[in-house]
Amino acid sequence: MPMILTVVCTADSLHSQSVQAMNWTKITKAKALIDAGFYDDPFVLDAILEHRSMDALLVDLNRCPVGEGNKYRDIVAEVLIKSLSYVIDVPLVRKELTIEGGRADLELPIKTEHLNGYYLWQDWCRRYDVRSVIVEVKNMANPCSVACVQQIKGYLNDGPFGRIGLLVSRHAFSSNASENLRACARDRRCLILPFSHNDLIQFANASSKGTLHSMGFLRRVETRLVQSVA
Repeated sequence: MPMILTVVCTADSLHSQSVQAMNWTKITKAKALIDAGFYDDPFVLDAILEHRSMDALLVDLNRCPVGEGNKYRDIVAEVLIKSLSYVIDVPLVRKELTIEGGRADLELPIKTEHLNGYYLWQDWCRRYDVRSVIVEVKNMANPCSVACVQQIKGYLNDGPFGRIGLLVSRHAFSSNASENLRACARDRRCLILPFSHNDLIQFANASSKGTLHSMGFLRRVETRLVQSVA
């Protein structure tokens, strides 16, 4: 019996040492990236090192009061980083970037050299000349209006990022805004994916199941835009 207990303790000790070694490896890599000039924005570094679970992020997302724009934006950013880590270049993620006199909420750079097998993203990058996905986040009591759509559309037209954006709205979209988004998708001028609060949660849950589920959710959002009629 004592021998069995000794073996169990040894296994636990080895497991603990293994976890500690992995954590130090992550910290060492993060410090190396900082020294190399990455992670200029502390927000991105915090999002990676903190390693909050998706469940914890979604709890915070639901609890964030309406009107707290910066807090809501930062939680949305963490959810998107986790959900799209397979295609975005996380160290280069930026928030509050200036584009032609305006200020976009988030830039999610795409690893364009790393898209083999991610066929939806390959298609989008080719069709819309994508280098980054621009994200606008609205934590308002009212639905997003046409003005919100025009704002992100301006960033896509004026910036060097390509023509795909993501518009996240706490309380969905007005009918005119929705029609504007549909017209863009049908004409292929640009693709702005509308995510309500609940859509974002569903996307996060789908992405947690794997990349195919993640891309499938995004593809259906695009398909609904193209199929919809006013």
